[in-house]
Amino acid sequence: MKYKKKLEVIMSKKLKSSKFNVEVYDKEGNLLIFNTLTGNKTKIGSTSAARVAKLLREPQSSLSSELDKDFFISQKFIIDEQTDEYEVASELHRNTINAHRTLTLILLPTENCNFRCKYCYESFEKNWMTENVRNAVVEYVAKNISNYDSIHFEWFGGEPLTAYPVIEAISERVINICRKNKVRYTASMTTNGYLLNLDMFRKLQKLRVVKYQISLDGAKEFHDSQRVLFGGQGSFEKIFRNLKAIKDNITSSSFLINVRSNISAGMLDSLDTFSGFLATNFSNDKRFNFFWKTVGDWGGDSVKNMNLCTLEDLLPQIGENIKKGLDFRPFTNVIYPGESVCYAAKKNNFVIGSDGIVYKCTVAFNMEENQIGQLNDDGSMTINEERLKLWVTGHEESDSNCQKCFFRPSCQGATCPLSRIQTSKSPCPPQKSNIKTYVEYQFETV
Repeated sequence: MKYKKKLEVIMSKKLKSSKFNVEVYDKEGNLLIFNTLTGNKTKIGSTSAARVAKLLREPQSSLSSELDKDFFISQKFIIDEQTDEYEVASELHRNTINAHRTLTLILLPTENCNFRCKYCYESFEKNWMTENVRNAVVEYVAKNISNYDSIHFEWFGGEPLTAYPVIEAISERVINICRKNKVRYTASMTTNGYLLNLDMFRKLQKLRVVKYQISLDGAKEFHDSQRVLFGGQGSFEKIFRNLKAIKDNITSSSFLINVRSNISAGMLDSLDTFSGFLATNFSNDKRFNFFWKTVGDWGGDSVKNMNLCTLEDLLPQIGENIKKGLDFRPFTNVIYPGESVCYAAKKNNFVIGSDGIVYKCTVAFNMEENQIGQLNDDGSMTINEERLKLWVTGHEESDSNCQKCFFRPSCQGATCPLSRIQTSKSPCPPQKSNIKTYVEYQFETV
């Protein structure tokens, strides 16, 4: 009886398909459906694919059973005709950009580095974070702690581990402040991994660093040609030994290491061998996942001499890697709601340099518009509101091309505020034009 009443409600509604449905047929003729507003997905067998496709085109059709409609309504692939999905997307955008109760600080304990990577855009002109700035970071958290439910630190650089004492000094004090105020504290780190031996890893565990991004740029030959030490020596062997030591000796499952590979054109032919190496060593450990990105020209002279490649060059290789059991979710999940929004577009995300300059983006440190303020010795932050607005406003809400786009919930017109500031145009992320492949990978990812 309850089910009958539910059917009557469904049948009485005027229905429409979601504007944010993405429909893809795989090689076997199965229908893959993904919704960029909800993140819901489903796979329809080839024998039912045509019927379901018709249902999505004609939700009021009497040819489809109400049982079908019940499922697709519950997953919001089919919605009430009165639902304003664009307003729902706008609310998602407001929540993503504002994130009122979470503070994220990207901290540069040093702006120097023990590497000289061929594609690096940093100038290494500044060294360790000064004591005044360290104290100011702590004071800033203490003064503002009541505004937040969670605090997240991302340790960046330069190479942050060359300034470990700075990380330790700030972390211990901030953890104590968060504990006293019952505020959640987490931390992550982007590191080249060269100094991340077991002893260092255990120290960082105590400081609540639970997520890492570490680069291995292909097999040893290619990695050692791109990611070289200050003196020009290779770094692959030591980084790999550190990763293996962590895998083999740390029993905790409360950390995640994202192994990033920066891919240039010369590496493409050897990626199959490299992925086999990764699968042999890490595919059985869910604490390790993988992200491949094409080397980009973000400034500096060395990268201009490199032979670069495109995302389209990488996608087939990534599909093969997923089949080998490698977890590429950091790469494939960028089509989910909000997952293609840049951190620099979010109001409560700040980058704090070693000298206390406040930025929004970790790429363009020397760009005037990126220097949005200063962290003062007393823990206050002086912000240039006009510069801040350049980063956190003017996204989907002011771009007519974004407003009706099927990919709007994922990137929200905010995939790269830096590019928009530089060109006066909101760029579309490459995953939008490759959406078919990304949806297929949702059903292959382990």
